[in-house]
Amino acid sequence: MSELPATASTLHIQTRQRSEQVVNIELIGRISHQITGAKLPSKKQVLQLLFYNIRFVYRQLRESAKLTINAVLIFWQQARIPTKDVARCVDKLESLYKLWQKIQKTVPNKRSDAQKKIVEDFSAELNNLFDIAHRDALLNMRISEDKEFLILQRQKCRPGSMAGADMVLYRRQNRADHRIEKEMSRKRKHQQMSEVNLELNELDDFGMDYEEDIGDSEPEVAETNVKKNTKHTASTCTNRGRKHFITPRLLSALDSAKVSDGKVMHILMATAEALGHCTSDLVVNRSTLHRLREE
Repeated sequence: MSELPATASTLHIQTRQRSEQVVNIELIGRISHQITGAKLPSKKQVLQLLFYNIRFVYRQLRESAKLTINAVLIFWQQARIPTKDVARCVDKLESLYKLWQKIQKTVPNKRSDAQKKIVEDFSAELNNLFDIAHRDALLNMRISEDKEFLILQRQKCRPGSMAGADMVLYRRQNRADHRIEKEMSRKRKHQQMSEVNLELNELDDFGMDYEEDIGDSEPEVAETNVKKNTKHTASTCTNRGRKHFITPRLLSALDSAKVSDGKVMHILMATAEALGHCTSDLVVNRSTLHRLREE
């Protein structure tokens, strides 16, 4: 059976894998695309991942260091150990990389005794912990087993390892944090909806007040026009109306049409003027109308 032709992406992955196998960095060894194991990462493991990111991912030191630190922090979070700020961790990794660069500038066969001592110390430290713990980590940690684990990892060659219970606790803590985040998100959405509803209610109240103000002003204008154009003189009209003309049938019609009190005043005044009545004789005011509607 003939093999299927390889796609461009497959060839690219295969080429990269072969490149990883042949890339061998002096003092560091082969580069790696990930950090494995049940210990906190060593300096050698961190540099191997950093070189991979520089060669195959970002190709810039700062961005590659950030990506590497993100992978390193996963192990520290699993161990429940407080760490330094990410920027400080990146600076520490860059300093380690620059020290390696400084060593590479010297010719191996022509190194002085002091330079050889630097190389020996650098090589001896590679399998030790890449320590990014917070300055007060041991004081802030509450679980004694976690404190003991950090103390052991800081020793030469990092004795000890994270047990399966640590991974279970880490996943359990992640689930708890996820639930808390979802609850906080739900509360934020509820608060935002409450604020929106409050703003809408305020706008509705403002619209009703504005409508009532217009309704109050329009009858006054209509009443002034009626007084000017009415056939009766001011001397024949009393100051306060005493003639009730609003019937239950009229109130029922106004309620069915859902006309506000302000608009009713305007309609009644305009109708009385059109029929030639002296509006001063009529009982037309908002308080009376409101009382009749309530009854």
